[in-house]
Amino acid sequence: MNDHMMSQIVDTLIKNYKLIYLIDLQKDIYYIYRHSAVKDEQIPETGCYSEFSDNYNRAFVHPSHQELRGRFGNIDYLKAALKEEEAVSCDYLMANGEARRSVFRRFEMECGEPVSVIMYSHRLDRERTHRLAERQRRSDEYQIIKGLCSQYSYISILDLKTKRFRSYLSQLPEDTNLVLESRLYDDARDWFASNYVFEEDREKYLKETALETICSKVKEQGYVNVVFRLIPQFRGTKSEQWCKYVFVPANKDASQLLFATGNITQNMISEIERRKSLEKALDDAGRRLSIVGVLTTDFSDAFFSDMQENTAIMFKSGGVFLDEKDYFHTSYDESLELLLERVPKDEVSMVRQALDRKTVLEKTELESNYHVVHHLETDGELHTMQMQASRIPGTNKVIAAERNIDDIVAAAEENERKIREALEQAKRASQAKSDFLFQASHEFHTPLNAVLGFTQMMEKHLDDPVKLKEYLENVKTAGTELLGLVDRLLNVAAMQEAEEEAEPESGPKPKAQEPFSLEGKHILLAEDNELNAEITMAVLEEFGAETSHAEDGAVCLKLIEQDPAGTYDLVFMDIQMPNMNGYEATRAIRELPDEKKAGIPIIALSANYLPEDIENSLASGMNGHLSKPIDIEKMTAMAASVLNA
Repeated sequence: MNDHMMSQIVDTLIKNYKLIYLIDLQKDIYYIYRHSAVKDEQIPETGCYSEFSDNYNRAFVHPSHQELRGRFGNIDYLKAALKEEEAVSCDYLMANGEARRSVFRRFEMECGEPVSVIMYSHRLDRERTHRLAERQRRSDEYQIIKGLCSQYSYISILDLKTKRFRSYLSQLPEDTNLVLESRLYDDARDWFASNYVFEEDREKYLKETALETICSKVKEQGYVNVVFRLIPQFRGTKSEQWCKYVFVPANKDASQLLFATGNITQNMISEIERRKSLEKALDDAGRRLSIVGVLTTDFSDAFFSDMQENTAIMFKSGGVFLDEKDYFHTSYDESLELLLERVPKDEVSMVRQALDRKTVLEKTELESNYHVVHHLETDGELHTMQMQASRIPGTNKVIAAERNIDDIVAAAEENERKIREALEQAKRASQAKSDFLFQASHEFHTPLNAVLGFTQMMEKHLDDPVKLKEYLENVKTAGTELLGLVDRLLNVAAMQEAEEEAEPESGPKPKAQEPFSLEGKHILLAEDNELNAEITMAVLEEFGAETSHAEDGAVCLKLIEQDPAGTYDLVFMDIQMPNMNGYEATRAIRELPDEKKAGIPIIALSANYLPEDIENSLASGMNGHLSKPIDIEKMTAMAASVLNA
């Protein structure tokens, strides 16, 4: 064919068609003579026709029409079609919703076979586009309904605007079909409820099949399932029947719903038997087993699983045991996959292996309680979870539970931190104690050796007054050094200084130049240690005092109570004594009805020397406080000061 002839043909077609090709059927090549359909359809001017047709189909033709349009991309198909017909055409939908028609007209023949074809294409008008889209919609509906026919006995399209439905399939009883001829959904629904729905299910049926309820649920979850029982008379059977309604959107805006009904009696019988079997096993497990923690409030979720059958029944959720009707039935593997979606990526492999059905069965065979600890991401936060599983003996059935252990982990970490700190503190204290004992052992030996040594020398020179005096001075010096060493090692130097600063409050000081004389004074000493009492009374008697001894605070109080007022001029009171301590005795004396007895001067004489000890002595009613070991000058001076005050 020459260019002039082709040009004449193109001029004839160009007035009505925007897309014109010449197709060489022998070489499988196309040539474009005009292309002004869609800007996005970037097509080369020439190339392999079958390859171009296949690519064009996938890129621009609606999926439902790709098979139809694809036939015309096959060279053999075109040859066979155009051998008998002068022209063939194809109406199809584009992916953008536009409808087109492509015409393939025989152009050249050789030996009775077409060798070239002119193909021209154009958009269809709105009416034709609508008819094509409607035909496609009905075709889609048919395919869906065809697939549902094996499962459902009645299928229709329900229009929510008109509240009417169009039936596609009906295998219902004859009287039911007569009612459905009205095609008003509410009328048919009410009549069906009154005549065939099991009485106990009737209220639930009417509530769940109300259009308002259906629309709300379809909008929320994309579908609606309604399961209810039918009376035996519905199909002339002797037992009750189970029916299922299904509502799903039939178009994009869900203004129309595909409405199907089916008899699921056999499925429900099998499901009921399966649930009874599983729940019986669950009840048996609860009676026979003591599964620690699984059924307690420590676990928020719990379920029963048959590992061999790959089933799971959740009977506890969010810390609440569910009613039997609310048990959640699923498969174990599906539950595991849902869990893994929230597990951190670096733990997925570990958790998958640890909770695999085979692993759980192996572990629960060896352990009464199998534990798996992992993390879960919830609302952007990472939580530590514990899964616990226990097997019912002799079966492949397992009871498992899960709980959040963030608080337990935090408490354990806190306890671990405190233990580490306590260990460190104990180590430091032990080292300090060792250092102290080493230092004390070293420094105590020197003055102690002097005391022991000079004491032995005194025993050898008892008849030599000069040497005895020398040795006594040395012993006194060593004793003073030993006392200072004790104070220094116990860090009481500052305490002694505080005691001296507080001395005006712990007792009056003697007047300057006043001699330390206790001549004619009767002093009562309350002291439970016989040796300390002997030494103290000896010292007081050296200064001219008369002394009496009370073995404890109770005896001291009794002597003051029973002897006449004025018998005793002063009391030296020890603090730590049996029966009644020094504080208790002093308070009891101060409360005596005889004012003279109650006002007798009392001075604490105790090994307790801290500032709070002095405060306690004064608070109990004492006039002063002296600490042991006895400093003779301080003791006699305070005694004289108190007596002369």
